[in-house]
Amino acid sequence: MSQVWGIIGLGWLGAEFANYLTEKNQKYWGTHRSSFSWEKDFFPDEFCDVLLINVPPLKTLSPSDFVGKIPENSFKKIIFVSSISVYGDVSGEVTEATEPRPNSESGQWLYAVEQALQKRYSEKCVIVRAGGLIGGSRHPVFQIAGRGLVQHGLAPVNLIHREDLIRIIYDLGEGTTVVPRVNAVTPFHPSKESYYSIMAAKWGLPPIKFEQSGGDGKIVSSEVLSHLYPEWICAKLDRL
Repeated sequence: MSQVWGIIGLGWLGAEFANYLTEKNQKYWGTHRSSFSWEKDFFPDEFCDVLLINVPPLKTLSPSDFVGKIPENSFKKIIFVSSISVYGDVSGEVTEATEPRPNSESGQWLYAVEQALQKRYSEKCVIVRAGGLIGGSRHPVFQIAGRGLVQHGLAPVNLIHREDLIRIIYDLGEGTTVVPRVNAVTPFHPSKESYYSIMAAKWGLPPIKFEQSGGDGKIVSSEVLSHLYPEWICAKLDRL
């Protein structure tokens, strides 16, 4: 099916998503933070079948003002990239049915935007709660290697590779039914100590020391992706 996508946020994820659309012979238009400011500029006056909003929390705008800036009749479906940070510091397994309890300012802002979007566009809104993102030159191990004692070494990781996230977003946009929310996290959850130690050795980084705590951390899973996206490109999170 040939569609036009609108991408608000042609950054680390959005630019690669645009490249993927090109490979699929899909049309798109997009904005970068250098060409569009939520606070100052009018929203792009262009129609699209699927509007993808992928921006970091803009805490200078209230969630209602953020959502209110999006024209109602400029798209058929809207996909908002949120974060699993909306679940806060809960323990055990987390699914799309789990009630969010954000305890950070960013998580609270994202959850408020989610609620505002789904109230306004309930029949055509998809929320993608992404896990920690890796891909390209981006990986948490580069930040924590050599930093000293890393907290919560027994906590499970909740990550996703950019290539998998791109394809999940594409499948959600191309689907004929609207899935209200999706936890976009790879179903691979070793402990931080186990996973990051292996990755540090793989890329020749200094050994990492971990605090032996956090075993009661959350494991983010999905009741949607087993049907929507059963084949993972980077199932073991072991490449950039």
